[in-house]
Amino acid sequence: MKTYAQKLNDDTINSISEKQAGALLSQMESTNRKLYLLKKNYLSSLRRVLPAKKIVKIKKSEKDFNRKLLQQYRNKAGKK
Repeated sequence: MKTYAQKLNDDTINSISEKQAGALLSQMESTNRKLYLLKKNYLSSLRRVLPAKKIVKIKKSEKDFNRKLLQQYRNKAGKK
């Protein structure tokens, strides 16, 4: 996904052709589809090992952890 963000700066957007933009959109759709299928397969595999309630708790914990980590990073960057 980062490669798409790098390709989509203001100068690039204004200078690409319609054909190139269409190709980029197709790549983005393909990547999103693959990511969705990977997540779906991951959850399906996880359900065989853990109960749904624990999976939901894990997902919430991951989200909370990432939010807290990002907040700490922002606070640290703001102090410099």
